[in-house]
Parts: sequence; structure tokens; C-alpha cells
Amino acid sequence: MKFQWDEKKERANVEKHGVSFQEATTVFGDPLAATIPDPDIPMNERHTSRKPLKVSEPEMRSEYDFSGAVRGKYYQRYLESSNVVVIEPDVHRKFKNSAAVNDALRTLIRAAGKGRGLTKRPTRTRAKPARAGGR
Repeated sequence: MKFQWDEKKERANVEKHGVSFQEATTVFGDPLAATIPDPDIPMNERHTSRKPLKVSEPEMRSEYDFSGAVRGKYYQRYLESSNVVVIEPDVHRKFKNSAAVNDALRTLIRAAGKGRGLTKRPTRTRAKPARAGGR
């Protein structure tokens, strides 16, 4: 799954709700998330327009029908295209957000140098045994 959004709208969303669009996309990685069709969009108009409809009513209804909900509808697709990494609690105490983690990883990449990958091991792991005759 690939997500795109308007940066200006994302900043407004962070100011209003405290949630970035990047963080909001993680809901698709929840296998227990319940997905229902939007009751405010007629069936014949769904998935035909990329722009949201203008609604004069409140943003949320007081009640939604989840009887036909599908659990984890987008879960597998999200996992196949996601680069989400789960950070262990001890690491999280040192790196409070993605910017801190990315800065640390970039530093590690620069320290490792361009010619060698971080996960590569040397091809020769131990010294060769001495040859007979001192050679």
C-alpha cells in the first residue's frame, strides 16, 4: 500500500488532532481493525473519486453499524508494503520518536562507510591453520 497526502493538510491535522498522517496509516497494520463501508457515500460512488466529498453534517455520526465489519481487511497488504519497525522498550527509552531513530541510524550508516554494508560479515572469520613445514 502506498499512501500520499498533502503536507499542508497533514500539518493542520497534527495541530488539530496531534496525529500525523504517517502515524494514522499504521491503523492498516492492525489485524483487529474493523472496516466498514462509509454510510455517507452511495455504493455506486465508492472508489470512483479521489477527493473527499463535502459534507455539511458533522464529521462523525452518533452511531455506526459494525455488524458487517471486516477485521484486518487491509492488514496483509499493509504488511507486504510496510517498513514499520517495532522498537523494543529499552531502545524506546532512548529514542522517543522516528526522527531520533532515523538520525541515529544515519550516523551508524555513515560510520560504517559506503563500501561495506552494516550486516555483511567478513568472508574469512578465522585464521587459516598453519601449513606443514612452516609455510
